[in-house]
Amino acid sequence: MAPSPNGRNGGRDRSGRFAPGNPGGPGNPYARAVAAFRRALYQALTPEDIVALVHALRNRALRGDAACARLLLRYLVGEPDLGFRPRDIDEDEVLADEWAARAGERAAERARDRARGRV
Repeated sequence: MAPSPNGRNGGRDRSGRFAPGNPGGPGNPYARAVAAFRRALYQALTPEDIVALVHALRNRALRGDAACARLLLRYLVGEPDLGFRPRDIDEDEVLADEWAARAGERAAERARDRARGRV
């Protein structure tokens, strides 16, 4: 078996975390290429071009092109929150208030323990 370039343990400490001085991974091998593509795109398009593209998307969406409507709405509104249910908003608010109260109680207990020298 060939030796590991970062030592026997892969440059990690006893708990498996990267140890100080570990160089980490090689990074994203495509980052430079993506940056070059983005730079070319920015240089090729004007703000007026972007407006024209948005108008074209809007027009196709309004004519019933579902893919254009989906793309336009994702950039305008964002992805839907699948965990949100309007009918449960009151219950969610109550639960959030209870969690906040419990967190506050735990923080107060920790502060009291620190003041008493228990921590």
